[in-house]
Amino acid sequence: MMEKNGWKNVKGFQIVRAGRFPEDCSTAVMVYAKPHIYQLRWKHLERYEPMNNKWYIYPGVTILPEIVGPGAGMVYDGKEFLYITRGGRLSEFYRYEIKTGRIENLSPFPYYKPIDIGGWLAYGENSVYCLRGDNTADFLRYDIGEDKWKELPSVPLTCGVPVGAKCTGLVYINKYLLAWPDHHVRKFDVKKGEWDKGCFACTFRPSVNGGMFAYDEKEKKVYIVQGNYSMTIGRLDLKTKKFSYLSPRLPDVVSVPGNRLVIAEVKGTRYLYLYRGHGTSEFWRIGLNTLEEI
Repeated sequence: MMEKNGWKNVKGFQIVRAGRFPEDCSTAVMVYAKPHIYQLRWKHLERYEPMNNKWYIYPGVTILPEIVGPGAGMVYDGKEFLYITRGGRLSEFYRYEIKTGRIENLSPFPYYKPIDIGGWLAYGENSVYCLRGDNTADFLRYDIGEDKWKELPSVPLTCGVPVGAKCTGLVYINKYLLAWPDHHVRKFDVKKGEWDKGCFACTFRPSVNGGMFAYDEKEKKVYIVQGNYSMTIGRLDLKTKKFSYLSPRLPDVVSVPGNRLVIAEVKGTRYLYLYRGHGTSEFWRIGLNTLEEI
């Protein structure tokens, strides 16, 4: 494996070449559904096996009905399904059954509020939560049992400036969600259905162009990539509400919308996996115990 800044470049995946679409397909998202990592690019849902460093690609790749665009999202329910929003200012919403490979169309996202760049998903409490992006603070919930979308209170804008309305990041953590409307973090109480009045600082604001998040449930920490052609990575300790920059930095600059940062365990060691984007097929990993606060 090639190594750079302490990160190892693990096996890359097959580049998509189709018509006018660029190699990075303008957006990509990843989730970890133990024991595999799933990645969605263009209309291809690919599967990676961390234990064997192997991508399951053509002809075994799953083909979605339509191409995904900026703001596309994907979450795992912890059991058997992946939920996928198409993004690109469109309303399609799918459910993928891991065991059978079956794709099902669900109740579409409200057409009058389409998901676009900055869109984000999180799963919790038998629901899919969504920031719809598109330079707004709009926040919605999909009830899986009822197959229905419902609008929730918008994310409060800490800085009160228009650019802050483009929220980035949504993480579900034990009965509440965290969202990043700017360089502050806002907390949503799922049971009460409302945002807390207070907030805490995160030092930098993750960009919609390459900003990424991965939650370490064991240590109760959130790993955050800044994006926007930077190599910056940080970590938010939820127990102390302390944010720290981390070293080593990323192996190279990152860009392209979509969350492509996941934590996976291989033979007892937990790693942070990153698909760089930025017009490449580079797929990197680093041990969590290797990253140090600076």
